[in-house]
Amino acid sequence: MPLQEMISNIEHISDEHTIYAEQPWDITSKAIALSNDEKMEVFIKDTCYSYFLEVFIIKELIEDLDDSLSNQDVIFKIIQYAINDA
Repeated sequence: MPLQEMISNIEHISDEHTIYAEQPWDITSKAIALSNDEKMEVFIKDTCYSYFLEVFIIKELIEDLDDSLSNQDVIFKIIQYAINDA
């Protein structure tokens, strides 16, 4: 599933999961949600998914962001947070 779709539907994913995504991270990166196991990388069918963020952190970031932002702007800010601050 693309990272954009994963983040857009984050409310349907358990807080106990972690998002992993193909790098470089952008809205089209393939992403998966797995139960927390503290791995930094996961390989599935020769694809490397790197730790992105825990689901509960993404939900907190969305709550803290300005409500006037578009969905795409919210997703870009979350990606920037994962790149620069996580």
